Amino acid sequence: QPYLRSVPDTPGHRRGRKAYCSEKPNFSWQTSFGRDSLDAVASRFSGKGCKVRTVSLETDRESGRVRYLHLATNHGSVRFPGSNFRVAMGLRSTAFTVSLRGRTVSLNGRGWGHGSGMCQDGTIAMAEAGAGYREILQQYYSGVSLKERY
Repeated sequence: QPYLRSVPDTPGHRRGRKAYCSEKPNFSWQTSFGRDSLDAVASRFSGKGCKVRTVSLETDRESGRVRYLHLATNHGSVRFPGSNFRVAMGLRSTAFTVSLRGRTVSLNGRGWGHGSGMCQDGTIAMAEAGAGYREILQQYYSGVSLKERY
């Protein structure tokens, strides 16, 4: 839908400005897990018992979110959507980077959600700063008209 698009959570949608949600706990996050969990996900998606050797990410140029993960395994390459990986691993969002160190997989991420539409933490921060509902809705759904329908 044209109204469900990713927009920077900053005043005027300008990159480089402080995000409304920057003081909220979901603004950035880190998590790590054993490499065996990554092997299990690769095995599930490929249908074979896999050992992951390397991981590369294909990201969306505009949002930086992971579109696809590419895993090089002992049974060849496995490619699958970042949104599927997010669900499989219980991640907060698809905005993350990944590094493999020994038997540990580390992810650094930002946000909590699908990246389309309204940032819940940003709306809370705007309301706490005194913004009204019209200003908040215009921030996340620019180009739409608000009309009373009763």
